[in-house]
Amino acid sequence: MKNITTRKQGLAGGKFFPLILLIALMAGTAGGQTVSDLFKQIEPSVVTIYTEEKVVSGYPGMDQVMMSSRGLGTGVLISAAGDILTAAHGVNTAESIVVGFFDGATASARIVGTVGSADAALLKLETVPPGRKPALIGNSDLMKTGDQVMVVGSPFGAQRNLSVGYISGRQVSENMASGLSQLEFLQTDAAINKGNTGGPMFNMRGEVVGIVSHVLSQNRGFEGIGFVLSSNVAKKLLMEQDPHWAGIEAFLLKDNMAKVLNLPQPGGILVQSVTPYSPAERMGLKGGIISAVIGEHELILGGDIILGIDGIPVMRDADIPMIQRHLSSLPAGQSIRLDILRDSRRITIESKAGGQ
Repeated sequence: MKNITTRKQGLAGGKFFPLILLIALMAGTAGGQTVSDLFKQIEPSVVTIYTEEKVVSGYPGMDQVMMSSRGLGTGVLISAAGDILTAAHGVNTAESIVVGFFDGATASARIVGTVGSADAALLKLETVPPGRKPALIGNSDLMKTGDQVMVVGSPFGAQRNLSVGYISGRQVSENMASGLSQLEFLQTDAAINKGNTGGPMFNMRGEVVGIVSHVLSQNRGFEGIGFVLSSNVAKKLLMEQDPHWAGIEAFLLKDNMAKVLNLPQPGGILVQSVTPYSPAERMGLKGGIISAVIGEHELILGGDIILGIDGIPVMRDADIPMIQRHLSSLPAGQSIRLDILRDSRRITIESKAGGQ
């Protein structure tokens, strides 16, 4: 582009000023100030999430023990009552959750509900420290490719770190979460690293338009492709319908994986871990005890394999939304029957639907 100049009379003393440079400087100052002001506005709503859980330690074929493991993630306070949105994979099997605020205040939290297929979770603070300022949830449908966004989180333990980028795409999944909402992720080039998990993505009005889910990377670092669950989907799944939390980490076995593990049918749900005191533990489900690598997947074997729920068999991907719809429709106290494979034997266990 050619440099455009203009002659400024009078006070400018007849000097020439590069107009495009002047505009760029003004825009940069205004944009920088806007981001700075917005960060001050939104910082109090962003929280650091500290988790603790039991994991299997040791090598396959050798003595393995359960050890305590600590995790770190990010979330965002969305109500004065203490509701927090975060990512499901960061908290799903946690035994204890502590939330830290920007001013050093902390509070314990519990899981209200998770949606594994959307990687979204809703937490509730046991007590809300005074003076908390929740964030506003924006309309993610209005976000377009090229819109500027901000991601705030705790990458590698750095408290409330800010990165700025743009919406670079929108990914809509063919699968349905809980049988009600189509999964939708916003793609961004804003830097996302370990510890950003579950953190909020804001538009330039300071509204939450997404919850950080995952990145595509070949070296476990950020390479410019991050995915964020859209705020509209998170709201539908966790705030506009009754969320559920089972307290298990599971893996869908199908095709060759099902054959390798000698399943009596084409698919099943491998229970890898069960959170103590969770609904899954009260139901009597057993988690795995042996770490193994099958193909590209790192799994914990030896736990229950769910073959069917209330007569609905687990055969393929499409069966999962059907089961989710069924479980969501059950009233509290309703019996649930699980057909499981345990120690190469097919057994049935029953429990009741309901809260924690």
